Amino acid sequence: MKIINRAVPALLIALGIFFLGIFIKAGIDNFANRDRVIAVRGLAEKEVMANKVTWPIVCKEVGNDLPAIYDKITKTNDALTRFLTSNGISQDEISINPPEIIDL
Repeated sequence: MKIINRAVPALLIALGIFFLGIFIKAGIDNFANRDRVIAVRGLAEKEVMANKVTWPIVCKEVGNDLPAIYDKITKTNDALTRFLTSNGISQDEISINPPEIIDL
């Protein structure tokens, strides 16, 4: 009976010291590894295979006569469309945006 009365408190103290050591080690590891992790927010890049590409081709025309500029733009668009279709791009894959006019 006396051995059990002495063994139980000693066993509890030993378990307490054991778990205290484990918790201190885990805290030190957590503190040391905290600077090794980075958080990334914002844009990220990833390479993927593309099956559709947008390729804007920019043409600029300058002049004082607005109808003549529209005629030049139409001729340039037709020439680009002919070039693209002759090199294997179908007509439904080509889209032409309206011209952007800047008055200086």
